[in-house]
Amino acid sequence: IPLDVTKTWLQLQSESGGKNLKVTSAFKEIIKSKGFRGFYSGLDSALVRQFCFARMRVGLFLNAVDIIQKKKNRALTLVEKAVVSVTFGAFGAFVINPLDVVLVRAWADVKRPPAERRNYKNIFDGLIRITKEEGITTLWRASTPNIARAIGLNLGMMAPYQQSKEYLHQYFGDTFVNHAISSIIAGICASTLSLPFDNVKVKLVNMKPNAEGKMPYKGFGDCLLKSVGKEGVIRLW
Repeated sequence: IPLDVTKTWLQLQSESGGKNLKVTSAFKEIIKSKGFRGFYSGLDSALVRQFCFARMRVGLFLNAVDIIQKKKNRALTLVEKAVVSVTFGAFGAFVINPLDVVLVRAWADVKRPPAERRNYKNIFDGLIRITKEEGITTLWRASTPNIARAIGLNLGMMAPYQQSKEYLHQYFGDTFVNHAISSIIAGICASTLSLPFDNVKVKLVNMKPNAEGKMPYKGFGDCLLKSVGKEGVIRLW
């Protein structure tokens, strides 16, 4: 969670035109804003989200792969694993989107001045207040980039991990070294594919109307284009 809070701070710092994007500076500003507890903003939302999403993303993926492999009586190809991972990643992201909205806003509070913070007491308070103040459809705001992020995350994590582990088995067997190397490869792939969508998701979920009552972004495509135009492509990562 501390790293996710820091990532969100850096994304919003870049959006606001800030030039200082050092991780150490983010740490200092978060501590200045809310103290060390700021690193654990939205902890309850994160735990519920992780439990629900992990069950759907990992559990359903592994069960589906196992069932299909037994039915086909062979190991699935990388493409087949990718299709399975994309399917369950997208499904899971849509279902847990309301939790993501509350969670991202809790993380984003560390970047806002006290008067502008949403200050959700917990996950239930966040869900209720968003529904009352902004309408229930807001709970699925940024669902498009969130689903795209989940697809990239699953595509980059599950399939490469399984494929790497199977390939490295001939050299290391079913050992810690095999799992560690496979995890590193999967982590790099997952981050590379998912971060641009995560960047857009954070901005859409956190946005507020301006003085004229207009939102800064119309949707996924508009936010992506404006982010690239204002901050540059590399800032998506």
